[in-house]
Amino acid sequence: MATNSFFKTLTGEVIEHLQSSGSRFFAAVCLLSFTVLVTVIYRLWFHPLAGIPGPLLARLTGLWRTYHYFRGTWHEDVLALHNKYGRVVRVAPGEVSVVDGGTLKKLYGHGKPAQKTPWYSTWEIPGASTAFFAQQDPKYHSFLRKRVSHVYSMTSIVAMEPYIQGCLDLMIQLLHKYADSGETIDMSEWTNAFAYDVVGEIAFGERFGHLETEEDVMGLRQAIFDRFYLMANMGHVWGQMFFFDNPVTGTLVKWLGLVNTSPYAKFQSWTNEKVLARREGKSGSSRKDMLNHFLNMKTMNGEPAPHSEVMMEALNIV
Repeated sequence: MATNSFFKTLTGEVIEHLQSSGSRFFAAVCLLSFTVLVTVIYRLWFHPLAGIPGPLLARLTGLWRTYHYFRGTWHEDVLALHNKYGRVVRVAPGEVSVVDGGTLKKLYGHGKPAQKTPWYSTWEIPGASTAFFAQQDPKYHSFLRKRVSHVYSMTSIVAMEPYIQGCLDLMIQLLHKYADSGETIDMSEWTNAFAYDVVGEIAFGERFGHLETEEDVMGLRQAIFDRFYLMANMGHVWGQMFFFDNPVTGTLVKWLGLVNTSPYAKFQSWTNEKVLARREGKSGSSRKDMLNHFLNMKTMNGEPAPHSEVMMEALNIV
């Protein structure tokens, strides 16, 4: 009897506690449900982009777009979206994908006020100069773009054609070798290797050696692919690259002795040596290539561009 009485008393206290806490829990659930409902209604029918077609989930949450980014099929998925919905497609609650020339000019034409989204912040490297690709300030972005635009002009590229032709000649020789042997090769690998060697020629004064060695020298191609995959995806994640680029992670990397051990870090060190050698006249090269142009760049105040900005432009082209 005493035992039954004890359990009845305990059960009553538990039920009473659950009822009091349950009301608070129920209120929280109702508030959350109401918030979700209002958000769904707003994004589907009252949002400024509500009239633009797109997948239902994409209109409700950016996680749809983020999922397809991480899956690595966005380049195919977004094309399929345009084939289905048209030239302008809503790919997230506040984002659209555009393939219409007239619309693009209105957004990105000269003097237009459209500003880059915070997604570009993920491409900013801590402690390094801001690249014009990541720069979100329209005025400063315009300055950074103009000071390197000449080196990408047709006149400049034609002047560097002999360096490019040398890489092309080498690639054709290698393709002849494999054609004669009857071996099947992956052309995407070869065109990628060719592109990297061309960049080495016109940006640093020498090939990286991807064609000569038929290898991914310094693991550069894979390292840049991996880094771009990570940064492109993290641009849509809260906190972006802070999960990787923060004081705690930096201290841990140093403690483990991993500083300057990654392929990307080694390439940065290699780039630094090449830029310094050309700047100090130790490279023995006086070619009028891209690196020569970067070394002659000016700041907005008309002063010589610092070493960090030259480094950033050299890394950018790769």
